[in-house]
Formats: sequence, C-alpha cells, structure tokens
Amino acid sequence: MKGRMSVAAMLTVVWGGNLLALPWKVDKEPVSTLGQQHCQPVDFSGRWRGTCNGAPSVDIHIVQDSESVTLNYGGMKETIRFAHVSSSSNSDSRLTETHNSTAHWSCDAKVLVILGGDLFSRPNAAAHAFWSKVQMHMENGLLMVDGDYYSANTINATTEYDQLHCQYQKHTG
Repeated sequence: MKGRMSVAAMLTVVWGGNLLALPWKVDKEPVSTLGQQHCQPVDFSGRWRGTCNGAPSVDIHIVQDSESVTLNYGGMKETIRFAHVSSSSNSDSRLTETHNSTAHWSCDAKVLVILGGDLFSRPNAAAHAFWSKVQMHMENGLLMVDGDYYSANTINATTEYDQLHCQYQKHTG
C-alpha cells in the first residue's frame, strides 16, 4: 500500500499542476446529442490515404454507422460509440494500463470530436499519462484530421504537447 500511495501522490502532483493548465474549457451545460438536433452527421466511412504535418501518413479505414465510428490505422483498431465513454483496463505484475475515449458531434454535425486518455503505470517505475483531442471534418472532398496531444510522466513532472494536421483523400483501391 505504501508504494501505491507514493505513485498516487506523484500523479496528484503531476496532474494537479498540469491537468488544470490544459486549454480545454469545461462547460457546465449538458452536451447536446444529435437526436435532439435532428442533424444528419457527415459520414467519414471509407479508406483514406494522406499526409500528416506534410509527411506521408498511415492509411485510415473508417467504418461509421449511426451508433459508432471504427478507426483502423497503423495496425490498431478502435470502435468508439457516439456520446458514450468507452473504458478498458488491464493489469498484471509488470504493468497497469487504462484507456478512456468518447466521441461527440459538433452542433451542426459536421465535426466529430474524439477525446481520449491513457494511463500506464509500472511498479517501482514512472507512470505515464496521455490525453488527446482529435477533430475530423470534410473540406473540399478531403478528410481533415487535427489532433492535440498531451503527455505527462512522474519522472520529471512536466507536460509535453504535440499537434498533428492531416489531410486524406478517399482511396478506392
């Protein structure tokens, strides 16, 4: 228990000092859903090929229905239900990890905003936390994906930030 308290104390220091500094405003109003707005959301389904920050990117395969979006990219696959929080966790003697994600539509149903968070912790080692905000929208037939990524760890109690700006063309092959 003593070891766990020390990791918890470190995370409190890291998150207490840095999480509040994240630039996302927390609205106190409830999040609207498409059912209340009667909007038809953009369908991002398809196979997409493009660039991120000017460099070639892995292809993305998106399958979307009225309940969720499934993203396949770089050997990873994730299904996210709209307006729900999805969580998973795994723990063994070497590593404890958690993952949370949610996807919500903009009020006009043209932008899909995906929020995610991951926490990795090893006994007698550093804990690492990651947060992301990804926005997807269509522009002149191109899929535009903009991402803000934050990471923090208990080694040096700093928060790092990275941004991606990607554009993809629909691939028919």
